[in-house]
Order: sequence, then structure tokens, then C-alpha cells
Amino acid sequence: MSDTSVLRSRRGNVAVMFALSAVPVLVLAGLAVDFGQAYTARARLASALDAAGLAVGSIQGSEAELQSRFQQFFLANYAAGKIGTPYDIVLTVNGNQINVSGKADVETSFLKLVGVDKLTVGSSGEVIRETKGLDLVMALDNTGSMAGNKMTQLKTAATDLVNILFGSGSTSETLLIGMVPFSDVVNIGTGQSAYVTSTAVYDWGPSAWAGCVAARSAPYDTDDSSIGSGGKWAPFYWKDDSNNNWYDSNRRRYTIDNAVPSSKGPNKYCPPALTPLTNNKTTLLNAISAMQPAGNTHINLGAVWAWRVISPDPPFTEGHEYDDPKHTKAVVLMTDGDNTMSNSVFTAYAYLSDGKLGTTNSSTAESRLDDRLTTVCDNMKAKGIVVYTIAVEVTNSSTINLLRSCATDTGKYFSASAADLTAVFHTIGGALSNLRLAK
Repeated sequence: MSDTSVLRSRRGNVAVMFALSAVPVLVLAGLAVDFGQAYTARARLASALDAAGLAVGSIQGSEAELQSRFQQFFLANYAAGKIGTPYDIVLTVNGNQINVSGKADVETSFLKLVGVDKLTVGSSGEVIRETKGLDLVMALDNTGSMAGNKMTQLKTAATDLVNILFGSGSTSETLLIGMVPFSDVVNIGTGQSAYVTSTAVYDWGPSAWAGCVAARSAPYDTDDSSIGSGGKWAPFYWKDDSNNNWYDSNRRRYTIDNAVPSSKGPNKYCPPALTPLTNNKTTLLNAISAMQPAGNTHINLGAVWAWRVISPDPPFTEGHEYDDPKHTKAVVLMTDGDNTMSNSVFTAYAYLSDGKLGTTNSSTAESRLDDRLTTVCDNMKAKGIVVYTIAVEVTNSSTINLLRSCATDTGKYFSASAADLTAVFHTIGGALSNLRLAK
């Protein structure tokens, strides 16, 4: 054999040896790539499971409803076409504990060379529904401008919020909700007569006091002081006037409307009575259904009576103490317009010409109502009450800023159309569920 042929033979041996040694190198490189893909898929799986678990945890409903929503939330957070094919996505609900788990298969690219076609990853998590109690009051605009679609949408949204927080139960051991329908006056209920000055000094005709009250004089119209310091409330009484409110033109007979709210009579535009804090879902749903639009707008009255309802102090004492670590207090204040004051509508501050707000100028009076709302909001927040505000189709920038600053923070202020109300109330309901990711 020549030297040349020997050299060729040796070179051939080297080439074969290099090819054989490259196989494990390629396998190791492929292993790194495929396991990197698997790690990415597992991270996506864990993130989607946690997001779906937290979202479902904010919803009350039957297990079937929760399962359906869980799958929807998971798929929304684990988009198709990405790395990994998920399966065995499981939700288990046990009281306040929600467990989630799932798997995903990741197709390999390089490990197929050694017969491994896919890698399987898995993840699990646990969400705990906090058992911390909640006192919530909804102060809802029942003014005349809410007539029609706005009131329909409000009733739907408020009903949904109650159902979200109560779930399938008819009562709750940790939840109390109250409602304050407001216009330019608030109805505290005829059962609160002990906190009202005498109604006997008025001629009620063939009707009786319906429960609405006048505003206290400043500064007691912006606080929760006792009758010992702030005094009792005067009954709301819209006397007969030049518009023949409730006598005929010859003042010979009454033309009173005893509906709630009435269109004529001493209780004209008095809205349905507020609902003190209760753990009875049916009571709340009935109160929502009974809401009717009438009258002008005094947003500050809705806010201050929401505070008085959520307070542990009289005239309503159902609320927990402010410093109770086991309970959160929250107020949802919703309106569709600006504060108004005129000589055509008798309100909790009487007529504009009566000067109860220290002025007979409408713009100044309305500005003073705005100032009172700011004071009430500041007072509530100083007590640790979480305040949500909702402006429905409000266009006045001053009112928008007023409501935004009233909220505990900008994330708790909502500007919405009537059609958006349900979504807004759902968002608030989820936030009030107080969830935390356990592990």
C-alpha cells in the first residue's frame, strides 16, 4: 500500500469519528432548546391558571357557572397558536378555597432524534377568598333625568352587584348592604320618626309624612353627628304654592298623588325609603326594583346619608365599628348630573329664594352644594371608608373633577354611559371580593 493510500484511509477514519462524536453534541444542544421551550410553556400555563383562578374567585355563582367562566378566562390568557397545547385544565371549589391545575404538551424539535416527540409540563395554584366582612352602601341617583333607559340600566347593574356579592345564597354572615336612593331629598323611612321634629305642625291633607327630611343647617349637613349636637331633622314638607301643588285652583279640594314618588302633595318628589344595612338579598333586590326617577339633584345628600347608613352611630346602627379589622366599609356613589338649585323645585334646602344655602344666586348655591359633597367625601375617607364614584354621561368638567376627587383614588372613579353601568358594577363587585393568591 502506498503512503498516499494510507493517508486517505486515516483521513476517512477521522471523518467517521467526528461524525459519531457530533451526535451527542447535537442531542445536548437539542435538549437545551426543547427544555427551554417547555419552561416557557410552563410559565405561560402557570400565569393563565393564576389569572383565571383570581378572576373566577371574584365571581359568585353555581359551580357550573364558575367552571364555565374559568375555562373562558383561562383560554383568554393562554392564546392558541403559542408554545404548548393545554389540557386537563381543572377548577376545584371548596368553600373559600379555589384550586386550579393543568398540563400542556410541548412538541420537541431535536429530541425527536432520540425518540422523544413531546415534553409534558404541569402547574397548579390556590386562590383564597378572603372571609373579611364588608359593609357596603350604594347611593344611587333617582332624579328625573334618570328616567327611561338610564334607570333600567341602573336597576340591572345594581341587581348584578348584589348577586355577585351574595352569590347563590339568600343571606350572608359577612356581608351587609344598604341603599340610598337620592334626588334633591332623601327618604330615611317613617320608622325613624324619633330622629325627626314633630310632623303634627303641618297639614298633610289626606296623606301623611312619607319619610323624607330636610337638610340640617351647616355644618351638620355634612357630618354624622348625633341629634345631641346636630339636632333632629325637620320633616320634608312641600306646601301648596302658586303652581297649585296639591289644592285645586279654588283651594276647595286636594289633588294629592300618594304614590312614591308623588307628583303632587306635601311629599312631592320624595323618593322611596333608603334601605339600612341588611344581609337579606331579597330585601335589597326589592328596593332596587322600587326605585323611580323624580326631582332635582343634590349629590351631597346621597353621599352624607350613605355615610350615616354605614356608620355604627344613630340613626342607623347596623354598621360595624370603624376600627373593626374584620370588616371593610365601602360606598358606591352614582349620579348622572350636576347639583341643581332653583325656585321651581322645593328641596331639602327649600327653594333657592329661601336662602338656606346662604345665597339666592343659583350658580353660587350649586357651588356650595359641590363644596358640601367634597366635605362629605373627605369625612368618609378620613374614617377609612372606601369610596367609589360613577359619573353616568356627565359632561360638565367641574362635576367630573368633583366626583373623581371624591373617590378614594382615581382607580375608583368611573365615567360611563348608561350601557356601561353593568360592566362598571361588575368591576366594583370584583374589587370588593378581596381576593389574594395563596400559592
